[in-house]
Amino acid sequence: MAPAEPNSGGAGAGATKDQASVKVPSKDPKKKDEKKDEDLSEEDLALKQQLELYVERVQDSDPGLQKVALESMRSCTFELVEAWQEIRTSTSSMTSVPKPLKFLRPHYGTLQTHYEKMAESDLKKLLADILSVLALTMSPEGERASLKYRLLGSDGDIGSWGHEYVRNLAGEISQEYAKRQSEEAPIDDLMELVVQIVAFHMKHNAEPEAVDLLMEVEDLDLLVEHVDSANYKRTCLYLTSSAKYLPGPDDMLVLDIAHTIYMKFEEYPRALQIALYLDNMQYVKQLFTTCNDIQKKRQFCFILARQGITFELDEEMCAEDEEREALQEIINNTKLSEGYLTLARDIEVMEPKSPEDIYKAHLIDGRGSGGGTVDSARQNLAATFVNAFVNAGFGQDKLMTVPSEASSGSSSTSWLFKNKEHGKASAAASLGMILLWDVDSGLAQLDKYFHSTDTHVISGALLGVGIVNCGVKNDCDPVRSSTFSIGSSAEYVDKEDSSTRIGAIMGLGLAYAGSQNEQIRSKLMPLLGDGKSSLDVIAFTAISLGLVYVGSCNEEVAQAIIFALMDRSEAEMGEPLTRFLSLGLGLLYLGKQLIPTKSNLQSPPYNPPTNPFFTVPLITTTTMASPPCRTSLLLLSLFSLLLSANSQSAPAPAPSGPISITAILEKSGQYTSFLRLLNETQAAEQINNQVNNSRDGMTVFAPTDNAFNNLPSGTLNNLTFQQHVQLVLYHICPKYYSMENLQTVSNPVRTQASGQDGGVYGLYFTGLAGQSNQVNVSTGIVDVPIYNAVRKDFPLAVYEVSKVLLPREFYEAPAPVNSPPPPRGNGTVGSDGAARAPATGSPAGSGSGKMSVGFGLVVSVISLWMGLFL
Repeated sequence: MAPAEPNSGGAGAGATKDQASVKVPSKDPKKKDEKKDEDLSEEDLALKQQLELYVERVQDSDPGLQKVALESMRSCTFELVEAWQEIRTSTSSMTSVPKPLKFLRPHYGTLQTHYEKMAESDLKKLLADILSVLALTMSPEGERASLKYRLLGSDGDIGSWGHEYVRNLAGEISQEYAKRQSEEAPIDDLMELVVQIVAFHMKHNAEPEAVDLLMEVEDLDLLVEHVDSANYKRTCLYLTSSAKYLPGPDDMLVLDIAHTIYMKFEEYPRALQIALYLDNMQYVKQLFTTCNDIQKKRQFCFILARQGITFELDEEMCAEDEEREALQEIINNTKLSEGYLTLARDIEVMEPKSPEDIYKAHLIDGRGSGGGTVDSARQNLAATFVNAFVNAGFGQDKLMTVPSEASSGSSSTSWLFKNKEHGKASAAASLGMILLWDVDSGLAQLDKYFHSTDTHVISGALLGVGIVNCGVKNDCDPVRSSTFSIGSSAEYVDKEDSSTRIGAIMGLGLAYAGSQNEQIRSKLMPLLGDGKSSLDVIAFTAISLGLVYVGSCNEEVAQAIIFALMDRSEAEMGEPLTRFLSLGLGLLYLGKQLIPTKSNLQSPPYNPPTNPFFTVPLITTTTMASPPCRTSLLLLSLFSLLLSANSQSAPAPAPSGPISITAILEKSGQYTSFLRLLNETQAAEQINNQVNNSRDGMTVFAPTDNAFNNLPSGTLNNLTFQQHVQLVLYHICPKYYSMENLQTVSNPVRTQASGQDGGVYGLYFTGLAGQSNQVNVSTGIVDVPIYNAVRKDFPLAVYEVSKVLLPREFYEAPAPVNSPPPPRGNGTVGSDGAARAPATGSPAGSGSGKMSVGFGLVVSVISLWMGLFL
């Protein structure tokens, strides 16, 4: 077939014409480059052509041409890189690559190949410098080509290529250093570069980058040589801030360098701060020796006193006797009380406050302000604590220090004996809180209590002496002086009465807190291993030793506490007091974050106990502890542990099978009606679950069938189902109470119905005079004695009652006149109806029991010591 004519019409000709008009894009790279060159300005095009000419001449066989080309290339590149760096630092949005690097990028491989062929010469080193800069953008990640060519190049100024080049080089050095360290290869050439880079960073306000690089190469000591008066503050600020995020011992090393820098530039207060954090008393001594400004030394002494540091000045630290004595008084807090009271007078807060001033009960509707006249043991105990804290350190109050001839007719003695047993100990110890830091006046006022025949009063006085001397060192201090201190306190520590021993032990612990006194350690440590000492004495000994050696990581004390824990039986490990041993161990390592290890236990060898309750970690003592941390978490832990210890201590449950309230009542045979209500309301299942799964136990008051039969006709039928439930729950207390507990328990006692419908639903108990095994229970509607215990073993006590306990909340009308009012407070009721104090040794009520309520003040004092004084 003949081809179509070019000029012939038709569709074929039109298609051919359209195809001819379509432009096919060129894939020729040369044309691409030509297109790019067309986009360049004349100046950029000239630069590009000039650099390409240099690349060609570098490969010339004539060394003269090579040298001229390399020097020209370096000079051109350096000038433009410097200009680019200046623009970039002044314009935050500048992100372009310098044009010399951009134009030389296509020739990077060519220059590398030519470099390998060149003989060793200065020209080769010059080319290595240029390749090192080009590798900043061309080198594949991980090859560290920039560092490689820098090490092969000349020894010119490393900063001449700009900040970005130096930063990139520092990053590659860190990687290369880690690699060589693993291969045990030499690092001398790297360290020479590090010195240059650090000097460059320190001169250009890049202190953090210099510090980071020295940390990576583990040679932070070099920093001291490069800091000056213009940058040392920024450098030390970064060091101290980064130390918080470093693991030990790197954090201590960083702080040590910061201390050296501060000392170099005579920034002594900052140096002292770091020295105390490092717990390095040699640094503190060096500080006093180096500094010659007496005013600064006074400030150092105030800082030491504020931190509770025990420190003795010598002639080398202060040559003048009078000045040294004045400085030592500041460290010892001898005049702390005087300064505190002066401030109080200046701001006009010296007037003592009473607990009623704090309660402000008169502002609450329906309540008067006369509640303070009620001599309830718990209310008085609360008033003692409130009074001690609100008047702490002021030296006067309205309960303990008020003169006996005051209009109220009260005195410290009268208030003391408004409390019972351990409440007296708290009241006596509270006097130490009121007279806090005033050693002379405090000891004089506490002295009269040591002549008392009441062991609780003596115990409180011993604790009060420790509180008065807390954080204060005085020549007349009876806790420390040779006439009273170790000898007399040792006498009380060795007493048979546990309350007196605990008072002496905790008094010593508070008075010597943080002092690491060896005499105290030698006196108290044997108590931890004494098989004759009771658990409460051992527990408070651990707390006291923890306070004396707080944050010290003392190995001997730690071993003694751990072995005391290991000696505890499984039953003892379940006691709340045993937790105090762990708390004492925690105080030893307060502020330390160390990996648990048993390497520090040497003799006797450590054998893990089989006791499942023993979970105390063993902590290494590789470094000294920092000063005590002021942490509210510790105080909350102390307080919660104390409350746990103060809670009702009950005998351990018998190892028999599950307890069933239904089986117990069915066996007795006279509680059919009560059993029916228990099953209908599902209260029986609730009782069984709690007594078999709770450590608190339960107490049930079971009305007999005769009690239900004696109810007025229709009493139960007129109650709703919800009231049936409330009636049954009203006969159940969510805690185990023995007959002795019920005689002195604080009223009202909560029941399972308490809080429902906004009602109290409480029971009121009073003991019968002369009857140690009989108690009256009252609801305000019903009053019935308790004679018989169907079951009295922990965790479930079941008492028979001859009347159904009808709650007052079921009746809108007030209780009948002839029914006895609900008794308030603790105590027994005599035949004449007069309230009498509970018998000595009762396990509840005023707080006596396995653990003394009176020593709740210990927590308060520790709170003050750590929160206010330290």
